[in-house]
Amino acid sequence: MKKRAICKASAVLLVFALTFPAKAGTQGEWDQAENGKWMYCYQPGEPVKDEWIEHDGKIYYLDSSGYMKTGWVLNKQEEKRFYLGADGAVCYNTFTPEGRYAGPDGSEMKEYDAYRKKIKSSLKSAEKSKWYKNAATLGRQPVFLLSDLNGDGYRDIVIKDSDGAGSHVMSIALWDNEEAKLLEAADFDLTDTGEARPGGGVVYRDWEKEEVWLEIQGADGSLQLFLMKNNSPRFEHQWSFTLETDDWDSGEYVVNGDVVTREEWENEREQALKERGGSPLDGFFSFTEENITGEVDRVLTEEELDLWQS
Repeated sequence: MKKRAICKASAVLLVFALTFPAKAGTQGEWDQAENGKWMYCYQPGEPVKDEWIEHDGKIYYLDSSGYMKTGWVLNKQEEKRFYLGADGAVCYNTFTPEGRYAGPDGSEMKEYDAYRKKIKSSLKSAEKSKWYKNAATLGRQPVFLLSDLNGDGYRDIVIKDSDGAGSHVMSIALWDNEEAKLLEAADFDLTDTGEARPGGGVVYRDWEKEEVWLEIQGADGSLQLFLMKNNSPRFEHQWSFTLETDDWDSGEYVVNGDVVTREEWENEREQALKERGGSPLDGFFSFTEENITGEVDRVLTEEELDLWQS
């Protein structure tokens, strides 16, 4: 059983001609051995061995016995592993059956694989946490969002206890690519049962100023505002509005630690909220296997590919 094909020039071929030492422009022929495996010959009876070849615009590898390989294969010259599909051809920008990612040149993208693994692990841990179980008991459905918060290109994690009115942010973690791990961007005050205390937080994004704010409001009107600027790894405290009781049990209005009049307190609070601006983050997903897989295991865009090239 034989099959023939004529090589054709393409943009993909031009790129991979630099990577794979194939005999460009030389027409070969596929032969199927008695054991059912495929071999490739430039001359009858002389199978190509231990070589990358280009055939009909696709890249293949023949092992030391001359058989076409599938799965992950190490290109010793490039010191990279490339994924070859069931048909033997190098696959590009796709997930392999075991869940790894083959990049734009077909090579293994270890950093992106590590990121996806850590993100999934974090989401799975959230599902097992005390606050998650408590939210479910109260009829609240926890949700998550992957979004680039600090403008470095990497999608970070925001988790809330529900997606409706009065929802509380429970966790915010940013991806640190140099350390290859998630870093907590904010700490949240929980009760002993794992429930968020009143005013558990809302995240606002201001697209024009490229800022992200965390707002925590108390039932008594107190307000805490935290700001994350571009490329910052954490929220930084900006404003604090609290109501305290003095030695005579009288109410005191406090702004960033300073006692002020009620009018000053209300005016500065209004100005702080204007400074915060933006609108609440939206587009959250419930914790289903389908949603987690769909959001985490995404084929990379051209812009995202540059982030993960090693």
